Amino acid sequence: MRKARSPIKNQDADKVANWLFENPLFFIHYPELLESLKIPHRVSDNVSSFIEYQVKLLNKKLVDNEQQLQQLIHIKKQEDDLNEQLHLLTLELIKTKTILELESVLQKSLYRNFSVDTVALKFLDKKLNNVSKQHQLLQQYFEEQTSFYGVIGKAEQQYLFNFDAKKAKSVVLIKLNIPNKQVIFAIGNKDKEHYQNTQGTIFLQRLAEVIEQLILARYAI
Repeated sequence: MRKARSPIKNQDADKVANWLFENPLFFIHYPELLESLKIPHRVSDNVSSFIEYQVKLLNKKLVDNEQQLQQLIHIKKQEDDLNEQLHLLTLELIKTKTILELESVLQKSLYRNFSVDTVALKFLDKKLNNVSKQHQLLQQYFEEQTSFYGVIGKAEQQYLFNFDAKKAKSVVLIKLNIPNKQVIFAIGNKDKEHYQNTQGTIFLQRLAEVIEQLILARYAI
């Protein structure tokens, strides 16, 4: 007869559980060990047998998987909608003939379709010596990157968005690669938590690339 062993430590129990999980056929090869297992008849208040408990766990897992699938479908639909809107916006931007017209189309589309509260394109000649203090302050947001998501100071809000500064509690700033110019594509939202450094908005990056290429190809600035 085997001697009864003292309860194993949680660490050891985790190792055993992981090993059994990786070797689900173990008890088929050693059926005699099943006889020594102690499984309570009533596992919980709502479950009267171990088999019923297993079925309940499997049902819960099925429900969880279904919820995850629905979330993925919802995210995919959102992405498809964004791509379609980006396509339509790109077609509208191509039709523009001036920078002012480009800005106007950007504003109308982003306000209407993308829950944006304020938009701006800021230009500055790199050759000028009288660089504004606000523009110098903006450089801190681009020290090691070409885009910024989050909250900026009130002076920078005023410089970028002028009368709409109060609508820019959180912002997206994307620096465009234009020779001899410093161009910043800026988007603002009234919600302070709307844009965060951790959220990489691929759509806005793609839109910035479209704007950059249009400025390079079509406008003398």
